[in-house]
Amino acid sequence: MNKQAQVGLFTILGLIAVFAVFFVLADLGTRTRGYKIGVHFQAASGLHSASIVYLSGVPIGAVDRITLLKDYTTEVIMAINPGFDIPENSRFLIQAPITGEPSVLIEAPANVSSTVATLPHDVLPIDDQPRGTNPASFADLLEQGQGEIRRLDDLLAQVQKAEPGLLGELKSTLHNANTLTTNANVSLSKVTTKAEELADSLQRNLTVASDNVVVLTTSLNSVVKRDAVSVDGLLAQLTRTSKSFGETVDSLHDVATNPRVKQNLIDTTRDFAATAKAFAELTNDLRKVTSNPQTQEQLRDTVAQLDATSQKVDSLVGQLGGVSKVYGVDPNATAAPVPTPVPPGFVPTSQPVLPPAGASGASPAPPAQSSVGAPAGTAPGQTLPSNNVALANLRNRLNGFTKDLVQLQVRVGQLSAARPGSLSTNTSPLLTADRGPESDFNVFLLPHARTGLEGGVNDVGSGTSTANFMLLNRGSGFTYGGGIEYSRLGLTTSVAKGPVGIEARAYDLRHPTLDTYLNLFALPKFQIFGGERDLTHVDRRTVFGLQFEF
Repeated sequence: MNKQAQVGLFTILGLIAVFAVFFVLADLGTRTRGYKIGVHFQAASGLHSASIVYLSGVPIGAVDRITLLKDYTTEVIMAINPGFDIPENSRFLIQAPITGEPSVLIEAPANVSSTVATLPHDVLPIDDQPRGTNPASFADLLEQGQGEIRRLDDLLAQVQKAEPGLLGELKSTLHNANTLTTNANVSLSKVTTKAEELADSLQRNLTVASDNVVVLTTSLNSVVKRDAVSVDGLLAQLTRTSKSFGETVDSLHDVATNPRVKQNLIDTTRDFAATAKAFAELTNDLRKVTSNPQTQEQLRDTVAQLDATSQKVDSLVGQLGGVSKVYGVDPNATAAPVPTPVPPGFVPTSQPVLPPAGASGASPAPPAQSSVGAPAGTAPGQTLPSNNVALANLRNRLNGFTKDLVQLQVRVGQLSAARPGSLSTNTSPLLTADRGPESDFNVFLLPHARTGLEGGVNDVGSGTSTANFMLLNRGSGFTYGGGIEYSRLGLTTSVAKGPVGIEARAYDLRHPTLDTYLNLFALPKFQIFGGERDLTHVDRRTVFGLQFEF
């Protein structure tokens, strides 16, 4: 090969090498084998052909060409390597560093999945192309800085204008702070002096109190040592008393719940009725017997004895707080009658007279105290009333004595039906669902005395009968007492004013129960009542009924 052929071959190889370098540097291969997209920018900002395109920092292509549009915006056509897709809604930024080549930076949206839509592999029309973002230029930065400088200048001018006033306010504030500090110092000195005085006083008081505590402790120690045996005995006595009280309560509970007690009360009521009937029969017998002249003398002695005994019992009842009308002892008592002298040989007829004082068989009580023989106001020399009148007076006195000693009470009530679903575990055991009409029977001992006793049975005849045994204290329209109420420990109180009264009963420590009643006194021995049982609980029951007293 000649020299000219060698030179021609070397020239051809050099051109091929130059073309290869240009092919690599200009990325002609990529632009040829990949696809193109168009992005609409406001300005190219130094971009040129072959500028590198980055997607999330990875080079994926190069700028193919830049076209200036009629509105002086630019269209940048980018050649993207095959195998790379650009997600929709990606941001296109021109990165123009101070030194180095500008490039296009593509930022994919956050949280992109594998199924996200991508831009089509084609250059879209200008209106459909994604919009790119231009970097801030030095001119923009300078313009923005000049605006900030102007605002700072305005702020300094305002500060300079307000400076005299601010200095005056600051001077006044410093003066006030100085004055406040001086006053605070003076006040703090006074407070410190007072605190020292108070501390000294407290110290003296604490010293005295400590001495007193020592003396008191010494005294208590000596007392305890001296009276330790007495204190132990007192505690033991209290323990025995509490045990005895518990046994008493248990005994009262057993008595109250004992069916024999209820039966005894019922039998006692029957005995009272039988006694009243016997008195009536005895009165009829006495009326028949007094028609016989031979028995009149004995009858007068018997009547005198009964009269004297009645007066003694009457006086005893008066001492216990009952009603007593003994002549010469109690005020407003009926004056004693003056007996008419009996002529010698006088034969008693249908109107016998009392024997003179000291006669055989006469009562040891003075005849002047007898209320039998003459009514109030009988003058000396008048004839005495008949034996029938005397026996009637005796019967009235016995009836009055019985009423002063014992009073019977019958109470008939009706409980309202339990509301559906109202009964609970907290319901009073005395107010179960099957409670209906109930009758109570009570006996009052010394009903007219200031202090008396009440005993009786509630809900007679049912399987849930309970007992009462209470001590009552009566005042002017006010009564209160305590004891066994519905077979439980309880208290009762009542107030009456004219025909109207109110009553309250509290009992049952395990299930505290409060009953309230409104009483209407229709007659002296007859009243109508109504109220609430177990008022403080949701399962309370309404009750109403009648009450009779004998």
